[in-house]
Amino acid sequence: SDLDAVTDDSLMDGVRASVARTVADADASLATIRENADLSDVEFASNVAIVLFGALETSEAMITNLLWHVIRDPELQRHLRATPSRRDRAVDESLRLEPGAAVVDRYAVVATELAGVEIGAGDPVTVSLTAANRDPLFHADPDRFSERKSTRLNSSHTDISRMPSSACKQ
Repeated sequence: SDLDAVTDDSLMDGVRASVARTVADADASLATIRENADLSDVEFASNVAIVLFGALETSEAMITNLLWHVIRDPELQRHLRATPSRRDRAVDESLRLEPGAAVVDRYAVVATELAGVEIGAGDPVTVSLTAANRDPLFHADPDRFSERKSTRLNSSHTDISRMPSSACKQ
């Protein structure tokens, strides 16, 4: 079946390896983030709770979205099997096209102006990651999945892990 063809050990090993590299990233550890964050203990704990409780659903959604794109494209399946180095890029492209969280709510840390709109310190701000990731100014053919346009060195998708904790608070 198509699912058996996609979920063979080599492809899933690539997904597992990508996740393991992310988890092992010392700069992304909670201890490092806590040390560098300008957040109170309560603010930090709130952020951790949101990440922990949200991680299950968003992880399931992101893995499902990636597999959906791969399952429906036999050429992509062949390409990822033949070129294991492209698997990380397929994960990045899946995150760009179908982020685990379509929108996130934050609060402005400082007063600012964005596109002519005044935003006060403490004002709620809703960010559409889906819209940001499909902006045609940054992505050619933004609604099409192609791991060939995503690179680790030039990855331009926005996800919740890339939003600096010092710039916005939950």
